[in-house]
Amino acid sequence: MKKLFSLTSIGLVISLAVGTFYDLNINSFLFIKDNQVSYFFEHLAPVIFATVVMVGAGLIFWTFSFKQEKTIKVVFCGILYVLLTLLSCVMTLVYINWWGIPYSIIVSGVIIYLIRRLPAELQKRYRWAGIGILLTAFCSMAVVESIKPIWGRVRFRSMQENFALFTSWYQINGDKYLSAVPLKEEIKSFPSGHSQWAGTTLSLSFLASVNPKLKDKEPIFTELQYFVPSF
Repeated sequence: MKKLFSLTSIGLVISLAVGTFYDLNINSFLFIKDNQVSYFFEHLAPVIFATVVMVGAGLIFWTFSFKQEKTIKVVFCGILYVLLTLLSCVMTLVYINWWGIPYSIIVSGVIIYLIRRLPAELQKRYRWAGIGILLTAFCSMAVVESIKPIWGRVRFRSMQENFALFTSWYQINGDKYLSAVPLKEEIKSFPSGHSQWAGTTLSLSFLASVNPKLKDKEPIFTELQYFVPSF
C-alpha cells in the first residue's frame, strides 16, 4: 500500500511539474473555444460535485429510524435534504440541460435505495460520514472561491486572442488584469473550481472509514478516488 501511495504522489508531482511548464501549450491544444474536450470537462465536474452532495445529504436524512428520532431533528434534516437535493438537481440541469432531470431522479433513487439497505447498527456512523462529505464539499468550495480574487488569474477562454494575459498558476495578480476582461468572473481561473468539484469525490473515503468491513480497504478506496480529480 505504501508503494501505491508513493507512486500516486510521484505521479501528482510529475503532473504538477508538466502543468507548470507547459500549461499554456496544453490549454492551447485541448481547451480552444468550442472544443469538445473542453466542453466535456466543463460539464463533468459539476455533475460529479452534485452527485457527491446528493450522497452526503442522503446519508444525513435516510439513515434515520424515523419512529425513534425526535420530530424536530427529522424535520430539520428533511428540509436540509430537500434543499441540497434540489440544489444538486438544478446544478445538473444547468450543466447538462434536460438530461439533468432523469439523471437526478435515477441517482437520487439509487442513493436512497442503497442507504436504506445499510445495517441498522451502522446507520448513525454513516450519518456522520454524510456530514463529513458535505462539510468537505462546501468548505473546500469556500476556500477556493475566497482565493480566486486574490490570485486574479485570467480564464483561458478570455485570452483566446491575447495570450499576453497568460500567467503561471503560482503568480499572484490581484486586480492587475481586471480591466482587460469583460467581467470580474473572468479573472477567477485559479484555483480551479472544477478541480475542486471533482476533488470532492475524495470525501467519499469517509464511507470506508465508518464501515468495519471496509476499514482495512480504506487506502485502496482512497487511491481509486484519486483518478477522478486527476483525470
